[in-house]
Amino acid sequence: MVFKHNKTFKNYKYFLSQTISGRKDTDIFYNLKGELTIIGFKKITPNIQFTHNLKKSYSYKISIPVHLIKHLSLNLNINRTIFKDTFVSDILNFSSSMAFSGDFFNIISSYNTSKNFIETSLKKNFSFNFNFKTLNFLDKNIGINLSTFYLFSHIPVCNKITNTISPGFTLNIKSNGITLPFDLKISPILAINQIWDNQMENYTNFNTAIVLRKRIRDLGFSINYGLISHYETDGFWVEGYSTTNVNFNIDYNKADKYDFALKFLTGNDLKLESILLTGKAFFPKKIILSTNLIYYYKERRMQTMEIFLEKNFRNVFKIQGGYSLALKKVFIKVLTL
Repeated sequence: MVFKHNKTFKNYKYFLSQTISGRKDTDIFYNLKGELTIIGFKKITPNIQFTHNLKKSYSYKISIPVHLIKHLSLNLNINRTIFKDTFVSDILNFSSSMAFSGDFFNIISSYNTSKNFIETSLKKNFSFNFNFKTLNFLDKNIGINLSTFYLFSHIPVCNKITNTISPGFTLNIKSNGITLPFDLKISPILAINQIWDNQMENYTNFNTAIVLRKRIRDLGFSINYGLISHYETDGFWVEGYSTTNVNFNIDYNKADKYDFALKFLTGNDLKLESILLTGKAFFPKKIILSTNLIYYYKERRMQTMEIFLEKNFRNVFKIQGGYSLALKKVFIKVLTL
């Protein structure tokens, strides 16, 4: 059961909610949430959030997003979580991030620290990403994207401090599709990922994919071929391995009517491993039929199966009813929106 209340004023808005839940032979769970946002400033929007279980566990978070100039933004966060129920925990997190978006490149940087007051430990990590905007060729049919990154972490392990430094880059080359006879379309994709690590081996990944597609009105067919090659260096020696897979996909969709997808997934030996079926059908009066099935063909067993109807009531709450293999029974749920 969830109770909610929110209100917006000229310079601030707030939100409150109380969740009460429980099961047979278990204690009732209470979770009180609150949020306050200051909206009166032009370039800064402070936000305060808190949660409390009406016992001895609580958490609070203070966020200060700042829009310095048109393409530059800064975000500061302080979060403390204290548990005093089945286990004891007291952790204070501080994080900051900076983002810049230009005409030719983007920069994203973050710094995080985590202080554990129970274990008296301190963790730190820093990341820096420099991404070039995608370069398009041949009427935007071929795109090339290059991104570089630098990762640093300071982690205490077994009374020792481990400092990890991992620079690297990712190169992506992809095509929107080349038209073939019989209205077939083929789309090649290549991704190269290189990482240098001061604690582990340096490695390079080559991800190659080729997608062959065909569409007949609302019905689509595709074959996906993927090859992943992994190489590690150890001094003079280079070791590596590769995996391949071929997937067959069928989709049947029409906007605001239905959207179904059937996938046949193979393993490295190109033998069928699993079959997936997902989809939704939209009926009048906001009634939706949803399906989600996963069948392990190699083991001849059904892993997941959910089939249910869903009805939305004025975007306030919705009712779901159907069958779940995980629950092994017919269920009815009432969910708030």
